[in-house]
Amino acid sequence: MTDKVLFRCEAGSHIGGGHIIRCLAFANALKKTGLKCSFMCNPQAWEFPALIHSGFRRVDEDDIENHHFKWIIFDHYFLNADDELKLRPHCDKILVIDDLADRTHDCDLLVDFSPSRKESDYDGLVPDHCKRCIGLEYLILRNDFFGNKHIKSKRGKTKKIFVTMGSIDGTKQLPKVLEVLEKHDDILDIIILMTSKTRTLKNVKRLAELSKHTISLHIDIPNPVELMKASDLAITAGGMTCLELVA
Repeated sequence: MTDKVLFRCEAGSHIGGGHIIRCLAFANALKKTGLKCSFMCNPQAWEFPALIHSGFRRVDEDDIENHHFKWIIFDHYFLNADDELKLRPHCDKILVIDDLADRTHDCDLLVDFSPSRKESDYDGLVPDHCKRCIGLEYLILRNDFFGNKHIKSKRGKTKKIFVTMGSIDGTKQLPKVLEVLEKHDDILDIIILMTSKTRTLKNVKRLAELSKHTISLHIDIPNPVELMKASDLAITAGGMTCLELVA
């Protein structure tokens, strides 16, 4: 029995970094059980600081023949059953993390924690033997985001605002948000979460310097949970960050 797990995921300017973040959360949890995790990703994913500094081993596609894994975990919008079947000889079982339910999978276990997902959405898309883990009870988040039930809703004036548009701000929304907030009469404390890969980084820095508000930029930080907890309001894109904010 092997104790190795491989994550097959992707990140980059075309998709952001959400898949990497949730796979790293999963990998760190598995590491605590004694499993040895590796990542097989596209080259651009290995430019993301979260993955670079994770300490997990890199496995390249041309080296897969030299490995056998207990599980291969796919979290990849552009791969389907055909791609998963190709890696079958190199693992005991396959787990797929998905939130689209729009293609077939060759897997033994499927996880989809989308709030509106139904188990029947995967009828005809996964093998009969595949166990489907559907719903928020299977949510994969970094451990720091759990256990915050004691935090009470904040009332009164909104003063501290947490803003992020994901790892890359692919649709360039951050400057637009700042332009709207600049029109607010009260002086705000604005916390902006970005990475070194954020497309609007230079523009946001310029707007922050010119702003009448107090704006702090947090770039490539390992964990934003304390910033989120300290804020009165959050403005964010959809995806994993939304789930982190409400966990």
